[in-house]
Amino acid sequence: MRPVLLLTLLALLAGCAATPAASPSASIATVPAARAAELQRTAVALTEAMERGDYASTVALAGDTIRGKVSEQLLADAFAQVVPRVGAYQGITGSFAAALPSGDVVYVVARHANASLRVLFSFEPGGQKLNGIHLNPATDAEIAKASGTPVPTPTYPPTGPHSTDAAVTVGVHGLPGVLTIPAAAEKRPIAVLFLWGSGPQDRDETIGAAGNKPFRDLADALAAQGITSLRFDKRTKAAPETFTAAATLEDEYFADGRAAIALLRERPESAGHRIFVVGHSLGAMVLPAVLAADPELAGGVSLAGSPRSLFDIIHDQTVAAVAASDQSAEAKAAVIAQSRQVNDALKRVTDPAAALPPEAASVYTASYVASLNRLDQGSVARRLTVPLLFCQGDADRQIDPEADFGAWQTLLAGRPNVAFARYPGLNHLFMPTSGLPVPADYDPPATVAPQVGADIAAWLIAHAG
Repeated sequence: MRPVLLLTLLALLAGCAATPAASPSASIATVPAARAAELQRTAVALTEAMERGDYASTVALAGDTIRGKVSEQLLADAFAQVVPRVGAYQGITGSFAAALPSGDVVYVVARHANASLRVLFSFEPGGQKLNGIHLNPATDAEIAKASGTPVPTPTYPPTGPHSTDAAVTVGVHGLPGVLTIPAAAEKRPIAVLFLWGSGPQDRDETIGAAGNKPFRDLADALAAQGITSLRFDKRTKAAPETFTAAATLEDEYFADGRAAIALLRERPESAGHRIFVVGHSLGAMVLPAVLAADPELAGGVSLAGSPRSLFDIIHDQTVAAVAASDQSAEAKAAVIAQSRQVNDALKRVTDPAAALPPEAASVYTASYVASLNRLDQGSVARRLTVPLLFCQGDADRQIDPEADFGAWQTLLAGRPNVAFARYPGLNHLFMPTSGLPVPADYDPPATVAPQVGADIAAWLIAHAG
């Protein structure tokens, strides 16, 4: 799950909304040129003003959907949380417009000293007023589209000293990845597939200013114990143009997960191995469905997952972010109440063609929301008979150790092949917490705690049969 920047403004400033309504490179409708140019001028001017600390002009353009819910103080809080991470403002890289069912949107990419920021403005259909504002780190695809340059080809260092890497491609979109083969003398007949959290993740789940790589750390820890693993770039990272407004979890996880499992079964380095799936965050929430769909899989490891609705989790994150802000008590109560209303409405969506709440319509599509609501991961997990390991960091501020990890313990209590591991002082990435708020907690250089990798490896070996 992507870290929250400031998950307030109901989804007006959403940093943990699982996946955007559509990739900016996807085949979504274009805005007529004259209107696009006008909206882009407005959005760039608003972004430049907010970067200077002037939020009044943005608040003045609030439409009926967000009027009274967005304030200068709330915008100031959002930028105050982001700026220490991205560094000093340097200028506007560019902007582009797209048409969504909720109205026309403009992406503005603002260049900062350490990273680029993407400000997404959602305009009322046919109008000039705003019905949403979203603040996130800019993705490579957004920077490329705003600047008119190709998306750079990423490079990855070797996994580590305990393995050799074989480059692979996964699925019909040729997603690049790496099969990590143990260098240890004792190679075990065990293979692991890693499934990332939400958002445009690379194979390593690279995150934070220091470029921390939790999946790479775990792959090396497993290789040290003779365990092969496969990790690959997520479709929303490597092929964002394929993630359209009609996309669902099938596009984000399941289709490519099946292809990766097939690859493990076909490769000579892993053919005949017992295959386990390790999912992190949203990847851990889809894990039960992945296991249920393939009875030949040997088991699964859930890292910071939850049996609850993603929208309940997002609401809890909103409450925490609002509580830590400098807003008045009255403003906090209003944002929290609206967040509950919007997220409850999203939980009820089952029709992929349904109308979404206006506050969420430029963050999600109905098809994606409906697929999230079909997960029912708790019920699916209870029907599984394969071994399961649930891991949770005590200092996780995205997945609650009590409400989420505790819910797994209650649901699966007494199951002899289900184990639980809780780690004091570790955050959502299973790295030692810095004590900073999310997402700044992920910025200092860190690695996954060695005990986590050792425990997972020992559990895999014990349950491989």
